[in-house]
Amino acid sequence: MPASGTLSLVTTLTNILGLVTWGFPLISLAILSYFIEYYTRFKTRWRLYFVAFIFTVTYPILTSYYLIKYGETTPEVQLFASIVLLIGTLIAAYASIELLNFQKIRLGKTRLTIEVLAVAGILTPLLAGLFGATPLANSWHLIAYNLAAVSMILVFLTIGKLTQNYIPRYRLLAYSSARLGSILLIVDPVLVNYTYVTAVGLGLKYLLRLVGVIAQCFATFLLLITVIILTLEAQARGIHLIPLGERKDKKPMKYQLHKGFGYLIREETPAKSTEIFTEYVTHQHHGLMFTRLQPSRIRQTHGLRTTPVLWMTNAKTDEKTVRPKDLDRIIYIIDDFLRFDTDSLVVIQRLDYLITENDFNTVLKFIHQLNDIVTSRKCILLVSLDASTLAREKMALLAQELEDITDADKIALGEPLYSVLLFVHTENRRRKMPSFKSITRKFLITKTTARKRIYELEEKGMLRISTQGRYKFLEVTDKGRTIVGGPASIVGGGENEEK
Repeated sequence: MPASGTLSLVTTLTNILGLVTWGFPLISLAILSYFIEYYTRFKTRWRLYFVAFIFTVTYPILTSYYLIKYGETTPEVQLFASIVLLIGTLIAAYASIELLNFQKIRLGKTRLTIEVLAVAGILTPLLAGLFGATPLANSWHLIAYNLAAVSMILVFLTIGKLTQNYIPRYRLLAYSSARLGSILLIVDPVLVNYTYVTAVGLGLKYLLRLVGVIAQCFATFLLLITVIILTLEAQARGIHLIPLGERKDKKPMKYQLHKGFGYLIREETPAKSTEIFTEYVTHQHHGLMFTRLQPSRIRQTHGLRTTPVLWMTNAKTDEKTVRPKDLDRIIYIIDDFLRFDTDSLVVIQRLDYLITENDFNTVLKFIHQLNDIVTSRKCILLVSLDASTLAREKMALLAQELEDITDADKIALGEPLYSVLLFVHTENRRRKMPSFKSITRKFLITKTTARKRIYELEEKGMLRISTQGRYKFLEVTDKGRTIVGGPASIVGGGENEEK
């Protein structure tokens, strides 16, 4: 018999809110995912959210149809509708997990929470059915409904995880909204299970159902806050965060920098840092540049097509920009970028401009944070500035954090030669003079290769070969010491080698 009066009103309101609570979060996430992919080129699986939306809204539509036409729903209809709902929410959960996996974000303790909720959602109605508290058909319906709710909770928690890694500002608001929303989602399945297991009256059943749906509405509102903040963040960032390869240059690399280090170049114009950056991105490395020059000019001059170049400016322009005072955003952009590929070079030009727009201590802390990221991610940081704009003591503080490679010989030397030079320098500081043979043993190379590297360093004026009778010894010259470090004290000794 059709429901009437107050019960009919409650039923209708519950069904309308059901459409909102199940459908609105997923359509919102579909739109959010689309905008994130559009603005930042993240792969977000936004089409899966649309598919999930279609499946989930089937549940309230189907149950509403039977309630309006027949006044109640049969266990079979409830079971079918719940299965369709479960399919939709599972698709949404899969899309959310894929989004986290793509950005290399782990669920952590969230995984355990979901597993516990899933087990509880299965065991509660199953035991109720086995002990006769509710028909088995209702038990299967409850299991499907509970798992659908758990999947939706996973979606909320996933979005919360995303805000932790993606939002530099308003993070607490966005993260708390997603988390609180996931907690409110538990209310509805708890009340639904209670009404079936305890066999409450029809009026109380739909009243409790209405309370559960209202809790879902609040959860949806809270998720909407997070979705809006994430969308605005994606729009504000608006850059290609995914490292993309440039054209390959067949010429050998002139400059060699070491992973996990931050470097400093003193230059009046950012010519050398741009040259190094271009060489790296055209030799199978990825790069990210922050500059005061117009990015389109850099791309046109150096033939860059896919490498992100951000303009540090307060002006509104069609170029990809970042405000110089927004140092937190720069750090998050770099951190996001390096999440995909640590074999990358990050260049920040005109550090003196950032100091002018902020203050020296703030920028120094900024460099500290970047150095931590560089060390942990094993990437390369290159910073350039006009040294004439800073006092000597401030330059000394920067030099403590960044290795000064203003001398082109240091960055043009190359990894193999630099390693040999550094080894000889280290041995010299230990009051030893290594030989050709020690170079061969240290680097596991042939005698021919060792001789070639040693003589090349000698030609560059960085090593001195001392001959004593039948033996040869290696010593770093003053020019070599300027590249690898401070002065060395040599008093002789070490290994020998025949001529």
